[in-house]
Amino acid sequence: MGPGETICVPLASGTDIAEARRCAAAAAQELAMSETEIGRLSVVVTELARNILSHARGGDMLISRPRDVAAVEILALDNGPGMNSFEECARDGFSTAGTPGTGLGAIRRMTDDSSFFTRPDQGTIALTRVYRNGKPANRAESAWGGISVPVAGESVCGDGWAAKRQDGSVWAIVCDGLGHGPTAREAAAAAVDLFLNQPASSPVQMIETIHGGLRSTRGASVAVAEHAAGNVRYSGIGNISASLHQATGVRHLVSHNGTAGYGAPRLQEFGYPAGEGAVLVMTSDGIISQWAVPHADLRTSDPLVSAARIYRDFRRKRDDSTVLTVKL
Repeated sequence: MGPGETICVPLASGTDIAEARRCAAAAAQELAMSETEIGRLSVVVTELARNILSHARGGDMLISRPRDVAAVEILALDNGPGMNSFEECARDGFSTAGTPGTGLGAIRRMTDDSSFFTRPDQGTIALTRVYRNGKPANRAESAWGGISVPVAGESVCGDGWAAKRQDGSVWAIVCDGLGHGPTAREAAAAAVDLFLNQPASSPVQMIETIHGGLRSTRGASVAVAEHAAGNVRYSGIGNISASLHQATGVRHLVSHNGTAGYGAPRLQEFGYPAGEGAVLVMTSDGIISQWAVPHADLRTSDPLVSAARIYRDFRRKRDDSTVLTVKL
């Protein structure tokens, strides 16, 4: 599993906990984490999985590695009853399932970072991180969070995403290689690599660079956004969806038909005002287009929690799925 990639482990019974632990340990070993760090990670995975099975009777665990820091991220997703008060449920000794009531407390103690979304009848999303050598002292909440999850039956994802800062601007990309599996992943990975390593003056120029760089691949749908000075510039070809969420409403961004690396129309770029508190969301077509999450939740939640919530509630289940959320 490379940086930016995500493994999904469905949790339907107690036998799935071992698989989740194995995947998390493999990710940690790729980062050369210590045995102590891997042990902490194993406890976190076990407690999160047991909570899902005890309270929600099933869910998913997403395991990933961020690009910008040596860490393993664990997302536990369920559609169970949720909690009235997370802080109350996290207090040692509190239990509604006849257990000792130390699980959530242990999760907080064993992780370097954690963030939770839960509400009655809306399930729970738990985000935890374990860093190699501890959380960096200057590590703040990221302005973005994304996941790319392969369709069931595939070991690799044909989608990709990335975000970066360049000359005072925040840039974001989502791409979807044609089809599934390794050849789709090759196209998406090439697009992300060009995005991260080639400076651009505008989104449309970045799309042009990617279009030329994907000619030896099967091609991909690609969209690129740049945010600076209260404005979003956006250019996209293919089936990537993007929307700008503000207190005043939702604005859907315009993409054109075509395939980067194969056939593209005359590329265009569009500008959109983005006020204080705006959130940009970009998705591949593994997410239904008519999804809805309140702007207040997008603004106040960790961006990765928001991405996971959209994935949990609106994925199609028959395609690779990518969600990227960027707080502007």
